[in-house]
Amino acid sequence: MTLTKKIITGIVIALGIYDLWAVSFGGMDSTVSHFLQVTGFQAPVVVFVFGYIAGHIWGFFPPTCPVCGNKYGGNNVHRLRDEKHGKSE
Repeated sequence: MTLTKKIITGIVIALGIYDLWAVSFGGMDSTVSHFLQVTGFQAPVVVFVFGYIAGHIWGFFPPTCPVCGNKYGGNNVHRLRDEKHGKSE
């Protein structure tokens, strides 16, 4: 596991532990979810930024070739010459 994945996992676990502690001792008004709900009405850009970051962390979908379904990018260099593609790419 890379350092980045360890840091993100640690942050998520810490937020989960804090949320459990907040519900136990401070009630529902002190949770992370409540904070995001209230902030979303006051400054929607804050919630958008959280969603944007979460989407980039957990939501990466590499593009695929519409002809053969192979994924582009990374170590998979897409250079095929066959009957599906008809020419060298």
